Amino acid sequence: MKKHILKAFLLCALTLAFAKANAQELQFTYDGAGNQTERKWVCVNCTVIYPPSLASAPTADEATQTNKTANADNLKSAENRPITAYPNPVAQILNVKWENDKNYYLNRIEAYSSQGITIYQKDIKNREPLSQQAAIGFDKQMPGFYYVRAIYSDGQQKIIKVIKIDK
Repeated sequence: MKKHILKAFLLCALTLAFAKANAQELQFTYDGAGNQTERKWVCVNCTVIYPPSLASAPTADEATQTNKTANADNLKSAENRPITAYPNPVAQILNVKWENDKNYYLNRIEAYSSQGITIYQKDIKNREPLSQQAAIGFDKQMPGFYYVRAIYSDGQQKIIKVIKIDK
């Protein structure tokens, strides 16, 4: 009996060791306000085979550092975009105000519920470097969390979390 328990234990231990050798992990990325911006599966302890045309493949540390730098640059440039949404919390009308720059302009504004349902979207035609605004009606929406996403001409996005309250 003891031999069978020992064999079962060793079999389970080996199975777990091999399964953990190439395990997958769910990795999240967050913006400066704490909003989740990306979710992806990452293979842990996997070997990456590079094509022979690449003379020297980057090490794992170099690739991680490059990704961190690129993400930080994207967040910095999106954070410096002057856009505000008020009043927050909102009961009826949310005013969104922004300024275009000579290097970029606002292409589109979208508003989503926390379930991902689009409640508002507007393409912005005026590309003048002026202060502009839009009004989003929240009077027919249920109380809860909503997100306003600003999409710029250079591909940058800024997301503002909005709370809808009762009148």
